[in-house]
This record gives sequence, C-alpha cells and structure tokens, in this order.
Amino acid sequence: MRAADQRATLAAIGNDLVAVEGGPGSRRAALFLKQLSGCEDPAACFTDLPSAPAWLRLPAAAQHKLALRVALLWMGDALGGSIDGAWLGKLAEVAGEDLLDWAIATVPEMPAAPSRRLEPDELEIYGFSLLRAQLPMALRGYLPWRADHLALSCPSEALDAFIAASVDAGGRA
Repeated sequence: MRAADQRATLAAIGNDLVAVEGGPGSRRAALFLKQLSGCEDPAACFTDLPSAPAWLRLPAAAQHKLALRVALLWMGDALGGSIDGAWLGKLAEVAGEDLLDWAIATVPEMPAAPSRRLEPDELEIYGFSLLRAQLPMALRGYLPWRADHLALSCPSEALDAFIAASVDAGGRA
C-alpha cells in the first residue's frame, strides 16, 4: 500500500471514531456521560488507528446492538438453558425477540466463559464492557458507553468468538 493510501485509510478511521451522530443533542449526551464516568478524552494517535476493529467504526445504533449480542452470548449456559419465561421475556423487551432467538441458537456453538445470569437492565453495560475489554487502552474511550463493570471477566479467545459471531450476525441483519 502506498503512503498516500495508508494516510487516507488512517484519516478515514480517525474520522469514523470521532463522528457523533444525532447532532447537538447526542454530543451533549456523550459529554454528560463522559463527565459522569470520569473518563478522560480519548487520546489515540496515528499508530493506534490500525488496531481499531471494524466494529468500532460502526454507527452508535449498530454498536448498541453489537453490545447486546455480545452480552447475550457471554451469558452462555444461563441463557441457553433457561426455562424462565418471565426473564426471557424481559430480555426480549430490551434486546428484541429476533436478537434473543439468534443468541439462544448461537450459544451452543460458542466457547464457554465464566459468566452469570444478567438482568435485562445490565445487558448494555456488560456488552459495552466486554467490547471495551477487546480494545487497546488508547481506543477504549471511543465507545459511547464509558463505564466498565469491575466484576467482569472473559477469556480473550471466548470474547473474540462472541464478538466475531455478533459482528457477523449484524452484517447479515
């Protein structure tokens, strides 16, 4: 790849990472979330940009669905083996029935990871925390949800598999 092509690629990645959708209201909300979570402004440099995964460049709505998919897969056996209709119904209200059905069908193909049953209002924070765990430190601040859940752990191979399956499902949706 020529130097000019490399610079153009890095510029495109950088533009995607700093783009904020939705106009002034979304920018104010992102600033408010940043202040609440005590995060510094992200400080990536050109050398960090090639390590940005393609999913980090997705629009905020697509990243939100990705986070929900990853959290559902992380629950593994708790999700796949549940017969608790009330809990599954609440998960479907948050994630959508199609996404929940996809996750239940996909869980048997995924590697096992230490997890627990999540409540519906925890899906987003766990999903974004898992996504952030895969990012280099300099790129973590570019996700819209900036809070980390401290009780979270996932082997990198399992996390990679969850994210790959989730990205693939998002591409087909």
